[in-house]
Amino acid sequence: MEKFLKHRQWLWAALGAVGIFLISSFSIRHQHFVSDLGGFLGCVLLVGAYLGFNWTKIKSHDRKTIASVRLILVLVIVLIGLEVVQSLLG
Repeated sequence: MEKFLKHRQWLWAALGAVGIFLISSFSIRHQHFVSDLGGFLGCVLLVGAYLGFNWTKIKSHDRKTIASVRLILVLVIVLIGLEVVQSLLG
C-alpha cells in the first residue's frame, strides 16, 4: 500500500508540473489578456494536483486546507472569467 501511495504522489506532482507548464500560455499582450485551451487545462490540472496532494486533509475536514482550496478555485474562476470577458469584448 505504501508503494502505491508513493506512485500516486508522483502522479500528482506530474499533473501539477504539466499544469504549471500549460498555465504559462496565459499572458498579457498589448494590454489584453490572452489565453487558449492550454491555459484552461493547466488551471484544471493544477487544481486537481493540489486536491490530490491534500485529499486526506480535505476528507478529515481540515479548515485551513479547505479554505486554501476555495481560494484557489476562486482565483481560477476569476482567471477564466477574465478570459471570457476579453473574448466577448474583443
